[in-house]
Amino acid sequence: ASAQVAQGGAVTFAVTAKGLGRNTVKWSVDEPGGGEIDPEGRYRAPMRSGTFHVTAVSTLDPQASARATVVVGG
Repeated sequence: ASAQVAQGGAVTFAVTAKGLGRNTVKWSVDEPGGGEIDPEGRYRAPMRSGTFHVTAVSTLDPQASARATVVVGG
């Protein structure tokens, strides 16, 4: 999965997993300073360009995860 967003812009990520609700996913941004993501999957880009990664991990099964690339542009 991937997304492109402007500096300071936002995009919402979602995961689909059988039998799992939205609140069973923990979201994170892999790179320090790479933006922020809230518990609902709404990503807010930093005020700088770059390529960053968002990871979703199941709180019920930590082996189940997904990663998306976010390209933040001017």
